[in-house]
Formats: sequence, C-alpha cells, structure tokens
Amino acid sequence: MVASFDVGSQTLTNATNWKNTYGLTHPVGYDQGYVAWGMYGEGYVPHNVLIGQDMTVLYSESGYDESVLISIIEAELNKAPTKPTNFHIVNETNSTISLAWDHNPESDVEGYRLNYTIYTKGPRVFKATVDVGYVNAYTLTGLQSNSIYELTLEAYDQREAQPAVPTEPLYAETQGTCANNPTVNVTPNGPFHVCVDTDIVLTANTSGGTGPFSYQWLEDTNEIPGATNATYTASSTGTHLYNCSVSGSGCSDDNHDVQRVVITWQVVPDFEGIMSVTDGTEQTCTIDLAWSPASSVCPGPFLYSIYRDTTSPVSLIPANLIASGITATTYSDAFNLEYGQTYYYVVHVTDQVTGGEDDNTIELSGSPHGPGSGDITFYEFDFQNVTEWNRWVVTTGPGQHTCGAWARVNTDNQRPPNSTGYYALSDSDACGSGSWTSTIVTSPRINCSADNLATVTLECDLFYRRYNGGDAATVEVFNGSSWQTIWTNPADSVEEHFAWDVTSQLAGVGMAKIRFSYQNANYDYWFSVDNVSLTGYISMPCETGNDVPALSPLALIGLVALLSVMLIMFIKRGRRFGFKN
Repeated sequence: MVASFDVGSQTLTNATNWKNTYGLTHPVGYDQGYVAWGMYGEGYVPHNVLIGQDMTVLYSESGYDESVLISIIEAELNKAPTKPTNFHIVNETNSTISLAWDHNPESDVEGYRLNYTIYTKGPRVFKATVDVGYVNAYTLTGLQSNSIYELTLEAYDQREAQPAVPTEPLYAETQGTCANNPTVNVTPNGPFHVCVDTDIVLTANTSGGTGPFSYQWLEDTNEIPGATNATYTASSTGTHLYNCSVSGSGCSDDNHDVQRVVITWQVVPDFEGIMSVTDGTEQTCTIDLAWSPASSVCPGPFLYSIYRDTTSPVSLIPANLIASGITATTYSDAFNLEYGQTYYYVVHVTDQVTGGEDDNTIELSGSPHGPGSGDITFYEFDFQNVTEWNRWVVTTGPGQHTCGAWARVNTDNQRPPNSTGYYALSDSDACGSGSWTSTIVTSPRINCSADNLATVTLECDLFYRRYNGGDAATVEVFNGSSWQTIWTNPADSVEEHFAWDVTSQLAGVGMAKIRFSYQNANYDYWFSVDNVSLTGYISMPCETGNDVPALSPLALIGLVALLSVMLIMFIKRGRRFGFKN
C-alpha cells in the first residue's frame, strides 16, 4: 500500500501514478491536521509512506525519491506468499476428500492451488492441480474410491514472480464402496513421540458392516507384508503414519480410519550445540567451552564429543576430535593451544541407549591468552552528567551555519537507539526554511596507552535522519597528529549501534579524541549520538600445554554401558527379524 499525505499545497500526481503503474491501493489524504506527521515522523509534505504486505512500514519520507520508492515496491511485490497454515483433512468418503486451512496474511494473495498425487496402495498413478480460488475450505469430488492421495496447498498472487511455497504433504484415502465394509477406528489415536525400540500396539476397531473382516495394515502409503490381523505392533525409526484397511464379507475394496496414527521414534537426542567459548586466561593456554544439556524421550544418559579446527567451518573428522565420552556440559581445552591463535569448536552428543549421534554444525570460536588479559575501558559517556558534557567542545563550521549547533537534549523524536535520558543532537529540522547547519562536537583528550594492548574499539549509537541529500554526517578520531574519518553517512537514514576497530588509529595514542560532525544541512533533518565508549583488550601471553585429553572415569563407565546396551539392542533386533543367537 502507498499512502501520500498533503496539506493542499502540493499535487497528488506521484501517488496516482503509482496506483496506475502497479495496481496498488493507496489512501490519498489532505493532512490538514498533520496526523501523518505524528504517525510516521515529522517532515515536509507531501509525505510518502510504503506499507508492506504484513502491514509494516517499509518507507516513510518526505519528498519524492522515485528510484528508491520503485525499488522497494518491486522487491515487496516480487515476494512469494508464505505457505498456508493449518492445512488439514476434514472428512473422507468413497469419492470425496474435504480440506480446510487458514487464509494467508498477505493482502495480495489471489487464491490457492491444491496439488495432489493419486496412489493405488503403492504405485503412483498421476498428478493433478486444482485452482480452488480465494477460499479456505474445499472438497475434492469425483475421486477414485479406495485410493491414497498425497495433497499439498500453495498460495499465489497476481505477479507470481517467485515460485510458490507449498505446505508439507497430507495423506488422505478415499473409502471403499462395498456395503459390507465396516466403519474403522484405529486406536490409540496418537500422535506418539517415543524412544526407538518402543513398541506401540495398534488396534483396528470396527462397527457396522458384515464379517468376516479382512485386515491390511499400512505404513505411510505402503502395505505392511504379513500385517493382516486386527492388531499390529508398530516399531521403527523416524516418523511414520499408520492405518488399517478393513474389508467386509465378499468385498473387493475396503474402508479405513479417516485419521492416521502418527508415531515418531527418536534415535538422536535434541541438542542446541555449543553455547559459549571463553578465554580461560590461564598460564597454560586454555579455552573454556559450555553447552546446554541434550534432551530426549529416551532415558539417556548422553555423551558429548568436541571437534576443534583452526579454520571455519570445522571439519568433523577423527583428526579434529579432541575429546569424547564427556558427561558434563562444560569442558576446558588446554591441549596444544597456541597463544593468540583462533580456534573453532563444534560439540556433538551421542545417546548411550540408542547410539544415535546428532550432526549439528553449530560452531563458536575463541583464542587463548594469559593471566591479566581482558577488556580495558579508556572512556565512556552517556551524556547524563552535565559536568562531563561541558568538557566536550561544540564548534560551528567549517560549512555554512546559521542554526542547529550540537546540544545536550532529552527529547524523544530524534533519540538514537538504546538511548535513555540525555543525548547529543544537531537539529537542522528545527531551524526552519533557508537555514544552514554545520557543527562539530569534540570529546576531551583520551589516553589510549596501555601495555600489551591488542585492540581498540570505538562504539556509539547514532541516528542520522536523511532528507534529500547534500548534508554530511561523519565520525572521526584524532590519532595524535591528524583526524581520521571512521564513518560517513550513507544515502539513507540510519538508526544503529556501531562498533569500529580503531586499533590502527588509536592504539598507544596518549591524546586521542573523538568527534561527530554534521555539515551543510540546508533545513534537512538531524544527526544525534549517545553511549560513546572507547575500549581496548589487553593481551598477555600464555604457554602451550601438551597434555593429551583423557577420558574421565565416568566417561569410561559410560562407554562400557553403551557397548553393553548396543549388544542387547543387537540381540533384540536379531530376534525380531528371525535371527538366531
């Protein structure tokens, strides 16, 4: 949606052109009460606003920058609709399948396509697609009886610039037509999430019809060989859907339960991977690792393994496995680490009962340093203390200047992100038509000298509000002899927290300074700053350790238990499949 607000002194041609070009809906209003200014930010008229499909504001600026507006509109219109949600089966008969879903949130969705593939208890027959229009329920009719249908749903818009995103497939089965077939209800209903090697006994309950009845159990879309009784013991891995087809006396087709039983057998634990990597700052180079405990419906316990590499991504090979059989959720790595070298880590978990190991690739990095290493703060200022503010120097120029010099303020409209209370502001917008703003605010001297100083970082929160260009906002540092530019405003508004590496400019400088400059703003908007800090990192050396990691006694006990459990599981599975022991 495009909205263009005016107070009567400007034309509405731009918004009308957008509507004709892109087919967009757009309220066009005379903002006599300056309501739009209050909603989307103060500025001049006409004030143009772009609102996305999810009703978020994508653009809000005064004036008319056609290229920027068109690029935002094109990008938004070219997005594919999200996949529909709550897609589910309502009912099945011998010739119909009724489905329902929730409407998509996007305002430009024009309809939905239902894709289905027909199976006849195994072999694929054919695929088809039905455009069901803009509805959230539909019944497929005239279907082949006693057949399995795989169904997905996708939303589409007018442009279809990107491929549609389908839902996960549903599986439905039409009923038979024989009068002697019973109504079928498979119990328990599920869904179930159980440990591998857990048996779930399913029962096909019947009502009505004429017996004797014939039974055939199905896993997903496939008949299970030999599963022809009223009960079936399900045991597998992964996730599967179960149903039972029941035929009445003299019937060549069958009926089944409308709802399938979903069973998930878990083998691999749920695990979020490594959570933190911390410099141990020990005499022997050490890096401390930590992670959250794994979880599973299986009883465990779990053993953790650690992979380490000097490059990213970590190669998950035996040569990089530095520790295994760990039962705790922390580990201190002191094996052959070199001072200052960056190391990358991945942690895996293995379930001792199932033998399942996860395959996450989540990695974190760190480098070891010696005692005395750590962060050092050279300067920080949040503009709350007026005495400290008075140590900053405000000047005007060198560009044209009539109004809007830097000031310490606590208003809300121009506040940078993460700012509370007071902050520094140069406000060209408040100066009026024909005004010029060129002003600099400079910090007091800052001593950035320290022994073993490895890095220096400058951080702050900025809000640069752009109007139509021509102004310049910069952040600069003084290295003891000259000013060095660290940041210059882009051709867009910016509200962001920044962190710059200024080691090459300020490390070891005893008379460093920071300044913020706003130049040649001709009745533009503003430039504001808060939470200025200059910090460093002290890096002390550590010694390389040569101890080879060893398994803990608990880990050894765990490994013995794991081997015993795996042997029992092997014997159990061998009996199930008819092997002798």
